[in-house]
Amino acid sequence: MNGKACLAAALVCALASTAAVAQDQTIVVDQPLKPCASTAHATLDEADAEAVIARALETADPHTYYILHAVEFNKGRMTIAQERWYVYYKPWRARPPLWWVIDSRLAKHFPETRIFGASHVGLVYLYINVPTYETQNAVPRAVPDRPEVTQREELTFTNSATGESLVPLSPTLMTTASFQPLSTVFYRLEVTKKEPAPLQNLKSAARLAVGQAAVSKRVFVSVNETTSVCAGRLVAINHVPSNVLVHALMKDGSEEREVGHQTFDNEAKSWWDVSFALPLQTRNDLTVNVEAGQIAAKKVQKADLFAVIDVGVPRDTKKVQLQLVPTLIYGMPITGKPLQHHLVGASIGLNYVQVFGGARFDRREQVVSSVEGNTPTGSLVTPSGDRWTKSWVWGLNIPVQSVVNLLKNAR
Repeated sequence: MNGKACLAAALVCALASTAAVAQDQTIVVDQPLKPCASTAHATLDEADAEAVIARALETADPHTYYILHAVEFNKGRMTIAQERWYVYYKPWRARPPLWWVIDSRLAKHFPETRIFGASHVGLVYLYINVPTYETQNAVPRAVPDRPEVTQREELTFTNSATGESLVPLSPTLMTTASFQPLSTVFYRLEVTKKEPAPLQNLKSAARLAVGQAAVSKRVFVSVNETTSVCAGRLVAINHVPSNVLVHALMKDGSEEREVGHQTFDNEAKSWWDVSFALPLQTRNDLTVNVEAGQIAAKKVQKADLFAVIDVGVPRDTKKVQLQLVPTLIYGMPITGKPLQHHLVGASIGLNYVQVFGGARFDRREQVVSSVEGNTPTGSLVTPSGDRWTKSWVWGLNIPVQSVVNLLKNAR
């Protein structure tokens, strides 16, 4: 590799090394549960999600991303029938004309684990088929032989159908003793800062290129066995882009029992990325040919692989999707004399592989011979006048991430 190529690689590595070391942030959400929107199953649609969020947080901001954890218990038992994680963002529900041109995955984001660069997100958790009783329904006259008892928390509530004592989930909501662990539910968010995906790809390209209760009276009440309960709050994310690992936990004595966990990718759509462009046409190149003491130019056919910068409308590079809005590309070969060859064009296709068309500009060269110590020598120099040639080319444009994934799968 010549000096100019080494300098270019060094600049790429210096730019890539500017990313900060990962820093962690831990957030705990432990809001008490309350009755929620009527929901039969953990399999939700976006309308269901909006109703749950509005109930849990009193409002649903149209410009906030909400992580929603839905857990459905088997009726009468605290065993999980199904568990789902969602990301709700109200603008995704709008389907403007030709929405698939800008984001062909718009209708698929809701059940996925992608947040597009948010510094504030909402966490909402929903538990379905929880037996509950709202204590505001129990009035003090339920104990006529104890007129001094006027505080509801002094009463012991019992399920009239099963005889099972009730325990508090919140100041006004109770559940059966078998569901008592729900009173200790909390969520821990572990936020880990990371490099933006295009910067990771740039590094890869550079490498490739180079409770208490006092019992005073038992009150028998009718328990609703199929209530949905929910809670949540907004949290601030200090690091964007980041990975957000969410744990759903309950206290089991001194131990923590995990209900479920999910990692969310919190990174905005990017307006740039790096890729490798391979023109499907070869070009004529010159080398110095020495035969029988004669110096002459020799034409050879050569194919170049270009390292390319892609610039266009912001888009997600993580999932396979159509990229129907053309992306501008500019690049130089990763071998040979990169500063003497340039590619400019536009690409279109899938974000994992596209086709491109454009023009390449190659610096003209000619062979100049001389004699040094009775030995003929030759060298390539740029002629005077028009120093560049232009040719139209087309080929494949492959993002670096696709190349990295292929190499990982090949191991």
